[in-house]
Amino acid sequence: MKRILSQCRKELAQFQRDRFTLALAFLLPFISLIIFGFAIRLESKNIPLFVQDFDISLHNKNIRLNILTLRCGVKFCRMPN
Repeated sequence: MKRILSQCRKELAQFQRDRFTLALAFLLPFISLIIFGFAIRLESKNIPLFVQDFDISLHNKNIRLNILTLRCGVKFCRMPN
């Protein structure tokens, strides 16, 4: 534990001596947070989805209608018998 505390004291002393390093240690993460906050969108829109329907039942039809009401560009196809 003494080694960890002495290492912390040494690093804090280095920060006090070099103001530029202290500024970089706090400003660079903040700037990158702002840049990536505006640049990255985690929303997914207009992703093509293909559903292959092997079953022609009422339950399956309801599922297809629920997906179609989302209006997300889903294409359905039925396998020929």
